[in-house]
Amino acid sequence: MTHLVVAVDNLIKEARGYYAKEQWDLTLVAVPTRLRPKGEGIGLQRCAPGSPNVWQVQNGALLCAAQSIRFLGSTEVPNVGPVEYIAFDGNGQAISTFVEFCGKAAAALFEARPRWFDRQRSGGPLTIWSTAIMFGSPSAYSLSACQPTGPWVLDRPWAGSLNALNDIFGLPALTFFEPDVLELPPAAEKRITPAWNRAARLLTLQNGQCKQYRRPAPNQFKILNTFDEDEWPKAIEDPLKPGKLAATIDSLNRNLQLIKFHLNTDGAGVYWTIQGFK
Repeated sequence: MTHLVVAVDNLIKEARGYYAKEQWDLTLVAVPTRLRPKGEGIGLQRCAPGSPNVWQVQNGALLCAAQSIRFLGSTEVPNVGPVEYIAFDGNGQAISTFVEFCGKAAAALFEARPRWFDRQRSGGPLTIWSTAIMFGSPSAYSLSACQPTGPWVLDRPWAGSLNALNDIFGLPALTFFEPDVLELPPAAEKRITPAWNRAARLLTLQNGQCKQYRRPAPNQFKILNTFDEDEWPKAIEDPLKPGKLAATIDSLNRNLQLIKFHLNTDGAGVYWTIQGFK
């Protein structure tokens, strides 16, 4: 399943790029079908930008201020009921990008099958990924907001996508900032990662020493070698023989400085964090 780890890592990089450039130009709304007039689809009604009524349902119509609209499909959401997903943006470009991304992300989600993914209620790629980022993943509810009249609104689908992708492998939820903090696209950012010197048996982070080995530790070295060969992704699958990973991570973290390794939620992989940050 190494290809799955690579695929998800690539999707995370792609979503970070979209988040940095287009995060406020795309909104995803889940409208419970109980709110629409009996026997009819949900109506849409324009309202002024900044109106306090935007995203509310009045007289069977969802009030919106966006210029471009696309219906993404309907599905059943546990504890919410049947919903209809609608995407909104300024000119249709952000929606098209999101729709294309949904196909790739849904395929990765369907293959990974994390515990929080309900395959029985999946539907097509658009509803699969929309449900994942609004209701399914453990981090979803931190970004979606239920409006007083019933619709659920996610005004940062790319942030939700990043959290859901991290949740596939049990990684911690990310913290998102105001747009002026993300002026540079990810390609221009310098990512801080550890460095593993096999010959010197030395693990470092920038100029700081994380751990120096005086004697061989084959299982720990296999984990470090795998991270190093893959250029230090956020997570890797278990590279060891069955039953060895948890104890090896405990040993790896012993006397470790600056960074820490973690067993993911399903026990089938390992991820790393800088100590004090997630």
